[in-house]
Amino acid sequence: DHPNWRGGLTPERQAFYITDEWRRAVKAVWRRANSRCERCRVAKRVKRRVAFHVHHIVTFMVRELRADIANLVLLCSGCHRFVHSKLNVRREFLNAGA
Repeated sequence: DHPNWRGGLTPERQAFYITDEWRRAVKAVWRRANSRCERCRVAKRVKRRVAFHVHHIVTFMVRELRADIANLVLLCSGCHRFVHSKLNVRREFLNAGA
């Protein structure tokens, strides 16, 4: 029911997320962020377990930006939920197209 829902994990996404190109991009994003959420700065190595996500600023559907580290941001699960929520009125870390 979410207005930003784009269909979830498709075969195209699954195929892309196992490529070396994606793995290199993810490692570069983690390194750039120093293993911290790029919104709230929570660290990966904290006592309580925090999940992290690599988020596409410009939608995954723009193929040429899928693995562009300038289009990717490391977010903790709470910040990732916020980014996609109606509370994100400033549209932080969101850009509908290139």
